[in-house]
Amino acid sequence: MDLPSVILVAAIVLVLASLELLAYAVPIRIRLQADFANDRGSAFISACWLCLGVRCTLSREGPAFHLLLGGVLLPLPASPGRDAPGSLGREDNTLQEPQALTISSYIQTAVKYLPEIISFARTTLRSLSFKRLDCRAVVGLSGPAETGMLYGYFWAVRPLLCRNGRTNLELIPDFTKEHLEGHLELDAGISYPFTLVARLARLYLLFQEEKRSHKERMVTA
Repeated sequence: MDLPSVILVAAIVLVLASLELLAYAVPIRIRLQADFANDRGSAFISACWLCLGVRCTLSREGPAFHLLLGGVLLPLPASPGRDAPGSLGREDNTLQEPQALTISSYIQTAVKYLPEIISFARTTLRSLSFKRLDCRAVVGLSGPAETGMLYGYFWAVRPLLCRNGRTNLELIPDFTKEHLEGHLELDAGISYPFTLVARLARLYLLFQEEKRSHKERMVTA
């Protein structure tokens, strides 16, 4: 093999190794922002990896999804709902499946794979890192005494929650009426995200296999 071919093969191997390291090590950034005022509220949550991401906006009109490309929002097509045109008269087959898993079956399946679920939860908690949490709220309960008690409890636990310097919690009492209004911002990161994706996919396949086995048992019964 001549020298240019060796250089080309080495360059390809180096690029593939760099991409694998990048995919394994670059964390996913999770951002949550919510504004609420009594019976009204809106929120969005986004997950970004490098310059790519997905953002879900929640409001009274329903969820809206966008693709994040750098700082640009690109709308994604909405999935057709039940009341979409052309959906009238269509039978809901999901309600007619006699072999669907019941709640007890889901619980039995979860107990069966409890070690895998606990291991996944521990890995997720170890990979999760909070960068910033900012929560400001105006709260009024049914009476001034209840509001004062809540305010006192809040200031008792606030030093424990805000001692890391990345958490800011503010509570403003409203002694005049029942009131709930506030703003929440959360910025977090998930390290080694594709390891979690692989483990989550394994759990999903285990549950799907259990679901198929359950349907086969129901058919043969």
